[in-house]
Amino acid sequence: MPVWVGFSTRVDPDGSVKLLDGIPLAEGVDAVAEEDIDLISIMHTDVKAIEKSFKIVVEHWSGHLGTYAHSGRWEDPEWIYGPMSEATYACEAAKWLDLGAQVIGGCCGTGPEHIRALGDMLQQRPR
Repeated sequence: MPVWVGFSTRVDPDGSVKLLDGIPLAEGVDAVAEEDIDLISIMHTDVKAIEKSFKIVVEHWSGHLGTYAHSGRWEDPEWIYGPMSEATYACEAAKWLDLGAQVIGGCCGTGPEHIRALGDMLQQRPR
């Protein structure tokens, strides 16, 4: 069976990309890079952190890449899902494709309309 590894990341105020527990993303990728995995995914991560996260992953690993980003933020005691238009999500996803993503979906704060917009964007991209 294929093995996918998912990392949830954040960008700290100093611009560094960390896993949610504070470990640098690069260390997390290095810890699994020699394992027999088929894809690394940046998942349950804010849309604004995907690009920086991808750049770190591809510096440390050469396999398949995927993502399912979320649109929202934690405000104790709950998640607040921000309105991100389907077009905006698809526009961001086009950037992720350019960075090497082969699998793209949606997480918290996205819905079927966002996935439909991804499909429409893919149909319009030159092959």
